[in-house]
Amino acid sequence: MRVLLSTSSHELAGASRRAGNVSGRPITIGDGCWIGAGATILGGVSIGAGTVIAAGSVVNSDCEPNALYAGCPAVRKKYLPQHTQEGGPAVVARSAPSPTTTSANRRDSGI
Repeated sequence: MRVLLSTSSHELAGASRRAGNVSGRPITIGDGCWIGAGATILGGVSIGAGTVIAAGSVVNSDCEPNALYAGCPAVRKKYLPQHTQEGGPAVVARSAPSPTTTSANRRDSGI
């Protein structure tokens, strides 16, 4: 499986040569993360501990700890359960806002 960690980029230059000066920025990946196949992580990004990046996602900004990110660009889909220090049951610290139910998605989901 392939994951791209792209720590270098370049400035946008003039019309005769668009690729300007090359610059490098670090990527920080916290403990316990899971990076899905085909994901791209761009320079300057920090991924918090325990975070999952879905397959094929493009991460161009920081990701909070213990959350699921997906998409292009990657956005937080939900917070993930955290385990207690004693190995007890998982506890969800926060939950992402849920979308408002509309008549269209009620119809589509069978509600």
